[in-house]
Amino acid sequence: MTTMSDLWESFEPPDGFRAEYVGGRIIMQANPTTLHDAIARNITRQIPDGRALEAWQERGIELHADSRPRADVVIARSEDIPMTARDWPAQIVQVVVEVVPGGRDAWKDDFLMKRSAYEEARIPRYLIVDPRGGSWHLLELDYSQTTPVYEETDKGAFGKPIALGVSDDVGELVLQTDTWRPYPSSQR
Repeated sequence: MTTMSDLWESFEPPDGFRAEYVGGRIIMQANPTTLHDAIARNITRQIPDGRALEAWQERGIELHADSRPRADVVIARSEDIPMTARDWPAQIVQVVVEVVPGGRDAWKDDFLMKRSAYEEARIPRYLIVDPRGGSWHLLELDYSQTTPVYEETDKGAFGKPIALGVSDDVGELVLQTDTWRPYPSSQR
């Protein structure tokens, strides 16, 4: 009997679409706009090769057997990255970044569904970039509770740097946001 997990392993979305496997469902969306991808690309370029931390775009994260979302950017320590894996184990992820896509209800996936999934998988930091209003929100796990939950530790408008709270051999990782642009009003 073929399971959804088996189907996901061989699934190829149609041209013009991207797919994620979240909560036992394969979710397809139209490819994001260039403005959306420009922010993710900018983040990956701010962490140059040779650092102990690496940023990768469009990486799948194995949260559990029926959830493997494809995050816009994933930051992990170079030594932990499994080069032969399709999806990275959640345990190696230091920071997960989602850029909210344009569209009326698109924000729900990043602010609600993925927040809950990443929190449950205990990914230490979750950065939500929201071009609808030109803002960002940094969430960090609060381990003082019985079950760790995300607490918003910082937020700001595009233009304000983001100290991610993670360091490597070069120092603390700080993202510059001065080149990020909000969506035009037609995409909000």
